[in-house]
Amino acid sequence: MNQKILTIVVPVYNMEDCLNRCLDSLLISSQELMQMLEVIVVNDGSTDGTSALAHSYEARFPGVFFVIDKENGNSGSCINAALEVATGKYFRQLDADDWLDTKVLEQFIPLLMEREEDCVSTPHKNVYDDGGFTLYDAHSVVFGRQYLVDDVHLQSGEGGVLTMHSLTFRLDLLRRIGHRQQENIQYTDIEQCYFPLTAARDIVFYNICLYQYYHGREGQAVSPGNVRRNRSHMLRVTQRLADDYAARQTTLSANRRRILKRLILLTMYPAYVYYLLYDANEPDFLKLDRQVTSLPDLNNMAEGFQLKGMPFAKLWHDHGLVPQFLLYV
Repeated sequence: MNQKILTIVVPVYNMEDCLNRCLDSLLISSQELMQMLEVIVVNDGSTDGTSALAHSYEARFPGVFFVIDKENGNSGSCINAALEVATGKYFRQLDADDWLDTKVLEQFIPLLMEREEDCVSTPHKNVYDDGGFTLYDAHSVVFGRQYLVDDVHLQSGEGGVLTMHSLTFRLDLLRRIGHRQQENIQYTDIEQCYFPLTAARDIVFYNICLYQYYHGREGQAVSPGNVRRNRSHMLRVTQRLADDYAARQTTLSANRRRILKRLILLTMYPAYVYYLLYDANEPDFLKLDRQVTSLPDLNNMAEGFQLKGMPFAKLWHDHGLVPQFLLYV
């Protein structure tokens, strides 16, 4: 049996309409390389035909595709379940409504065979219904060169290469830190990046665009309506990251602090927007804000938050002004 080089976990809930596109993107032409791939589809309590479809791939490609059927617990629970059984040298996530560039995947696996770094970063695209896309890449690094994470200093606008869509981690790193994500909430993909990057020693960047992140599906977790409804999930993720940052900030290099702050920003900004617009007196939000204001790094970020050109968090801190009026500007 070939050693598994890459484990890809696909959390899936009621995605029978788009799961074929996702899983078909993993069917590379080289059978030798295909056997080095481990795809774990975690069916998160779907009520449509998702499970049957996933099992059809398991039947067609034995030893490559594996299915876990479980009760619903959201994406974090799927990652946790996959980590218990994964065998690949490297581990990454692929959401069921997204896909990988198949030809790039075929290039990627041999690269992973030769690498030992804790993290591998590749560009990703946000893909839109009109055929357009936004590319998230970095050009301030030397591709293929090993960097210590503490030495990585990405330029403004390059932080996208350190998000879930761009990062692949050594499985032994994830197990060494006992990585687990919160369950029964959304937006834990930030935890998938943040916690490994607190401990990762080194990283390599490649200029091959692997992940294709689809924007446009009705009901996506990142849609404004869903973020508003599920703002408590965003809050819980932000609180966990802020607590961790508070505990370890004095031990971190300046570059690592910069990396972790960028990740915290991804949930902290929408948490502040949606709580200050709709629920500013929520005790759990006020608890988070007390934590943030006690940490100069995070407080400086919060006071720089802008909504429609207004520094809304600073106005609230300084004057108690709740920015609901911005809904009508």
